Amino acid sequence: MKGTTKFILVLLIGSVLLNVYGLFQMKQMKMNLMDYVSSSSHGIEHRLSSIEHELYQWQERDRWVQNIQFTRSEPTTGPDAIHVDVEWTLQEVERDAQINFLYRKGEKGNWMEVEAEWISGSMYQATIPLNAKDHYSYQISSNGSVMKGSEIGYIPTEIYQPDPLSIGYGTTHTSGSRDIHYELFVAKYHRESDLYEVAEMYALIKTKSGEIEKKKLELRDGEYMRYGDSDEYEEYGETNWFVQFEGDEQTTVQLEVHYTNGYEEVIDTDLYYMH
Repeated sequence: MKGTTKFILVLLIGSVLLNVYGLFQMKQMKMNLMDYVSSSSHGIEHRLSSIEHELYQWQERDRWVQNIQFTRSEPTTGPDAIHVDVEWTLQEVERDAQINFLYRKGEKGNWMEVEAEWISGSMYQATIPLNAKDHYSYQISSNGSVMKGSEIGYIPTEIYQPDPLSIGYGTTHTSGSRDIHYELFVAKYHRESDLYEVAEMYALIKTKSGEIEKKKLELRDGEYMRYGDSDEYEEYGETNWFVQFEGDEQTTVQLEVHYTNGYEEVIDTDLYYMH
């Protein structure tokens, strides 16, 4: 009987040790597998990055339109006709071909066409009027014995639209009162030659009742900062506005901005009550 008990005890101990060893082996295999997956993943990412870089270089070498640049033309007549100068280089040009710059509002508008002016070599330029309220796509074409067109691109909005305003707010709530005190503040950073100087700014305050109150923002003094070397630098200005008003938890605000050049825009804010 004692021998049987001893035999069973040995079997149990052996089984436990075998299970522990099996668990250890499984854990080791899992760690090795994770290391392999991680190493393979990094290798694949590196290879994909290399392939993307090679494709980009290949596309640049094969791109027909190269070194395209957009700059605002001076003087400009207003937000409905902001003139933008476009310059670009073509990889190859058919002799006596007419080069045109085409642009349109959005992605589905009618194309407007401007004949490009030759600068030198294979460099061309065109001047186009843009409206600050719209977004534009463009294409360059060559009309000769062979018709050729570039890929469709997008004109950068920072060339002809105002810079985004920095909008913030704060809230306070008196215990026992249902009214919430809001303060909305706005900052604009601009260069001295900024086309979009703010003339007036209003908060369009809408409460849960649906009524809209229009309240003018007050101006705070800003500071001018200098960047760059002492001989050549740009002067930047920071102008600040604020407005205070009472509301509730459902109060929303839009910002109505009037610029000195006649442009107007309405901007949604993410105003909400922070408990």
